[in-house]
Amino acid sequence: MIKSGPCYSGARRLGRQHLLKAGICKNYSVVDCLCFRNNIYTMNTYQQKWIEVLEHAHIPGWRVEPLGEDIYVEMPGVADLKLIRDNLPETLGLISLDIREPKERLKFIFHNGHEQFEYIINPHADELDQA
Repeated sequence: MIKSGPCYSGARRLGRQHLLKAGICKNYSVVDCLCFRNNIYTMNTYQQKWIEVLEHAHIPGWRVEPLGEDIYVEMPGVADLKLIRDNLPETLGLISLDIREPKERLKFIFHNGHEQFEYIINPHADELDQA
């Protein structure tokens, strides 16, 4: 674990470019943490469990990382996002049966190097009106 920047709490290194996209990191050249000491963000247990379950699926070429309060999934460039998007509700529904933590709002960001889409589970009431 590299200990640099204003915070380090362990786990996984996040690229600055992904944090910039999420509007989380503006001033740090390297961020090596899941927990920002400035009380900007702390990963919740529901998000942690989802990351753990997805990592244990051992899907070739997929990289699963926390991105703020969301989960960022990087897939190989050959991945068909339409096929994934079409099957995602049923697949995540089946996976969620193994997760016992209290449900919280969680956004998944799927990216294949060319395009991306987002999928929210347990959305807030105001997000339901947007759909």
